[in-house]
Amino acid sequence: MNLVKPCARLFLSAFNEENIIPDWTRFTTDLKQFYENSKEEVSGITAQYIPLLRDAIPNRWGVSVCSTSGQRFSIGDTTVPFSLQSVSKPVTYALAMAREGEDFMEEWIDVEPAGQVVPIFLSFTVLTQRPFNASVNSGAIMAAGVLASGYESEKNISWRDIVDDIRDKWTELCGHDMEAGFSNETYESEKATAYNNFAIAYNLKGRKGLPRDVDLQQMLDVYLGCCSIEMTTEALSVAAATLANGGICPITEKEVFPANVVRSVLAETMTCGMYDGAGRFMVEVGLPAKSGVSGVLMVMVPGLFGFATFSPRLNKKGNSARG
Repeated sequence: MNLVKPCARLFLSAFNEENIIPDWTRFTTDLKQFYENSKEEVSGITAQYIPLLRDAIPNRWGVSVCSTSGQRFSIGDTTVPFSLQSVSKPVTYALAMAREGEDFMEEWIDVEPAGQVVPIFLSFTVLTQRPFNASVNSGAIMAAGVLASGYESEKNISWRDIVDDIRDKWTELCGHDMEAGFSNETYESEKATAYNNFAIAYNLKGRKGLPRDVDLQQMLDVYLGCCSIEMTTEALSVAAATLANGGICPITEKEVFPANVVRSVLAETMTCGMYDGAGRFMVEVGLPAKSGVSGVLMVMVPGLFGFATFSPRLNKKGNSARG
């Protein structure tokens, strides 16, 4: 949040009726200065729960921006791939909603704010037994279940086939700027330490059941696979710009998601996207955003542009200290 907070006013003042960012040179000059100033932020540590994240180079620092008219700028470690982790959640949610409809999604996942410190046995709304939202693990696992349940009629479909479809959607979002990758090492490490996520999945099944009685292991594998998708800030900024542009990619000018789905995703990321720092982020920045424990941050400025940062050092809320 060290970079995004001072940039918020810059973001919102960059717009006029003719060009999204008319003075691009000044805009990027200011971004360069914010980037350099943020290098002084050396607090925080890398995520410790799996070796691949723990051993990440802590001083990596990349910033990319893409406007809804296709203007682009990057500085720093912007071609270094990283696992999306929780930044995958909004797109899994969006893809499930686009395929199954808003009513079906609302039957299984609520849209109420809640952070990551909510205990597993309290990560559901009391009246409906649904996960609070699609940004907490319980909601993201359920979204993966909704998505996987739509493949149940297809014979011999594997979790990897489903994740590959989701990767294709990420590639569309970033305008085919790069093909979204996949880290099998991340997936295997995540699965080997996924005790809490297994507990959440069984809790989901025991409370309300699973959509279309989807296979629990398949659901979890899809969730963990989504977290293991890899991108760079250069590509992710285009994906963020696509969401900021109502679902239309500024590079290809093709619709990736319907506007109603994007509206729901932006609202959800606005209120729930920054773990237990979501309220503070809303007050200080006031923009839809999603963070991940790899140190990635994706910010959408609706109608203007998308913004992506990568820096592995995390603050106490689990968000990138520099981003």
